[in-house]
Amino acid sequence: MFKTLFNSRLIVLIFIFVISLISCDGRDRKYMNNTEILQENNLLNKFSEQVKFVPNSPVAINTDTILSNGFNVKINYRSIENNAFYKVTKKEKDSIIKMNYKNFEAHIEVFKDDTPINQSTINKLLFSEFENASFSNQAIMQYVWVDHNKSSDDVLYLNTSFNIPETETFKDFIVAIDKKGTIRIEQNPTC
Repeated sequence: MFKTLFNSRLIVLIFIFVISLISCDGRDRKYMNNTEILQENNLLNKFSEQVKFVPNSPVAINTDTILSNGFNVKINYRSIENNAFYKVTKKEKDSIIKMNYKNFEAHIEVFKDDTPINQSTINKLLFSEFENASFSNQAIMQYVWVDHNKSSDDVLYLNTSFNIPETETFKDFIVAIDKKGTIRIEQNPTC
């Protein structure tokens, strides 16, 4: 008797389970498009948001410059992977694009007649006293290069440029390192 009662309960439970599965076929969503379904579940913003990184992979440029005046400069210019700022732009159909611009820095080693005179890092913090916070927060270091023409026997000149992405706003700076390793920074007056 218990076996038949158990079997009949099992059949009833299976029948209820099958009916519940059949009734959840999504008929109410049949005529809804994907956007409406995502809006209904408050997921549209998550799927319409794109995140892009510039540059999209790590960048490292190493240069070793030997000048005839006795200066030797090693520059390790690289992107900083955990230091980026983003700009949000809206595109068609309310899609959002977050552009993450990675900051850059350059580690430099300067030698005069094979004697190390300076090891330092050039990044935008070094130039913060020259710029307002708005420019400093949005600017990216573009390049660091040796100014061969301006360098002399006593002073090595490096140039660097900062740009706000997607704009024509930029600033150039001159980094002068004398033969004792002292650094002097000034904004390039021609820019």
